[in-house]
Amino acid sequence: MFGIWSNAEIAQSVARALQGHAGALDAEHAVRGLDGLKEVQLHPVVAAGLAETGIGVWREWPFPTPHARPGSPAHPMPRDRERCDLLLSPAGVGPPADPIALQAQRNEAASSLFASQALADFDESDAPDPEDLFWLEIKSVGQFVIVEGAQRPNGQYSSELVEAGRDLQKLESDPGITLGGLVLIHFTADKQTAEHDHAMVLNRWLDRGWPVRTPEVEGFAITDRIGNTWCSVVLTPIR
Repeated sequence: MFGIWSNAEIAQSVARALQGHAGALDAEHAVRGLDGLKEVQLHPVVAAGLAETGIGVWREWPFPTPHARPGSPAHPMPRDRERCDLLLSPAGVGPPADPIALQAQRNEAASSLFASQALADFDESDAPDPEDLFWLEIKSVGQFVIVEGAQRPNGQYSSELVEAGRDLQKLESDPGITLGGLVLIHFTADKQTAEHDHAMVLNRWLDRGWPVRTPEVEGFAITDRIGNTWCSVVLTPIR
């Protein structure tokens, strides 16, 4: 627990939302289950589940320190900026002010007909400090996947698990972020495989010097459609 944020409660809320969605897919006899959805299709499920707890949930929120994605201009346009999958704020608290958006508003106020009054009315005090919010990245990896409509073992399984940890490094590298973590949505043939592979990948992340703290793990059974029967939710906080 850090301030109002409980890593265990976040992991439990995410798992509850995903399990509920998996049950809904089963009830409608969907061809594809939870493990057949694309990673971006899981984002709104997770966001809705967290929002049900009463906290603020903001999707695709720009990182607090403006910087561009690799290969983008040094002074990025809004579409080129790095964004966090989910930003969590306490109940009743809005998201932090975006420095680039604030500067644009200041420029607009300064160029108005009543510039001095407009600038006097400009108030940033209501915006929370980014360091008080929880920045959450989401990754999904399956031991069995669907490729071109066919189910098969994931040939990139191990490398995808390891590479998912890069988001921890990305979060830690932003000086405006203090609290945050990676949610790994992990589909495996069984619970035993999940537990083994969690330990393996955590050691790999530590070997790379990535900012890892003890993860919170939740899990539940899913209907076997493509070879996976277990879904784990692994929330690894940054140091």
